[in-house]
Amino acid sequence: MLDVGQGLAVHVQTHGHDLLYDAGPPYGEAADAGSRVVLPWLRAAGVRALDRVVLSHPDADHIGGATTVLSALPAAQVLAGAAASAAGQAQWAARLPAGLRVAECAGIAPWTRDGVRFEIVHPEPAVAGARAGPAGAGGHDNDASCVLRVAAAAGVLLLTGDIGAAAELALVAGQGGAALRSAVVVSPHHGSRSSSSPALVDATLPEHVVHSTGRRNAFGHPHAEVWARWAAAGARNWRTDAQGAILLEFAAQADEGVTVSAQRERRPRYWHGR
Repeated sequence: MLDVGQGLAVHVQTHGHDLLYDAGPPYGEAADAGSRVVLPWLRAAGVRALDRVVLSHPDADHIGGATTVLSALPAAQVLAGAAASAAGQAQWAARLPAGLRVAECAGIAPWTRDGVRFEIVHPEPAVAGARAGPAGAGGHDNDASCVLRVAAAAGVLLLTGDIGAAAELALVAGQGGAALRSAVVVSPHHGSRSSSSPALVDATLPEHVVHSTGRRNAFGHPHAEVWARWAAAGARNWRTDAQGAILLEFAAQADEGVTVSAQRERRPRYWHGR
């Protein structure tokens, strides 16, 4: 999980493929997380092409850097939320590079790369289609966010976009609790009080939960109640505003588990925390 401020961008790398989930926020009119954070990271990691890009929903803090990234790196496929209707397609066309084709994430069949299974587990296709009209066109239907489940031998990573409690209940009901058990959860909506419901926490029971937040953000993310709820369930909380980029390493062997570390702990600098 990259440190993009108040937004979200996650790079998932298997042995031979790379996926980007969201692309961070804009930074005013002249820059964005794509140019300042995401592209430099991908290039330093040796990424020259993306297998897939998943844009959870059209809020600016999740897709503000997408045009920059997609203009610089080829992507075999771009999946997006609220793209099922003509209105949804028009919305994405206005926000992404000209001529780029976008597929609705809901209804996409699970795929496997290098032994790692990827699956869109929310929303259901019918729900996505219903929300791709006027509500989705505004870019604020958080509950229509594409939720991605990444399953490796050592455990599951759950990427949740900005879903709130209602969508979390639908996700748990549709998938069943056992199917959502995860080693790592990216907290919905940056740790907002309106998300991370007891239902989701009880269904996932992760070892780690990661909050992508901006330093001194106006929303108070992650909320203290949310932090405490995950901690009470046995998860270790991580946050990008205080710890920088969070690296999640899933071992090739199931019994070796997941190792989590923070950039500011790996490479401390005297200005951190100031």
